[in-house]
Amino acid sequence: MRCELVRAAQLPTIHKLRVLARNQQLIRVDSEQSLEPCAAEFATLFARIVPGADAVVLSDYAKGTLASAREIIAAARAVGVPVLVDPKGSDFRRYRGAYALTPNRSEFEARSEEHTSELQSRGL
Repeated sequence: MRCELVRAAQLPTIHKLRVLARNQQLIRVDSEQSLEPCAAEFATLFARIVPGADAVVLSDYAKGTLASAREIIAAARAVGVPVLVDPKGSDFRRYRGAYALTPNRSEFEARSEEHTSELQSRGL
């Protein structure tokens, strides 16, 4: 496993505040901004380091770091590195070209229902 950190002066550090009572978390308040402004920088870094990888796992938390998912997957495919994606949301087209997707049950069911509705509306 290899980790690379990217400093982004234009983005503040993410803050997570946990409110506790009697040793139990009641609520968590997050303060963050989308990381999408750094997506191109992430993709460039990725293209530089992916040739040394055996495989790539992309976990999308909808924070903006995978705004360039197609470019990242294409860079990995270009050097023969398989990409596994833990997707977010129901639009899986952005992960086209990945070796495998691993949605959780609710993400899979939401996507399946969309296709079922679409097929039914076409009379298929």
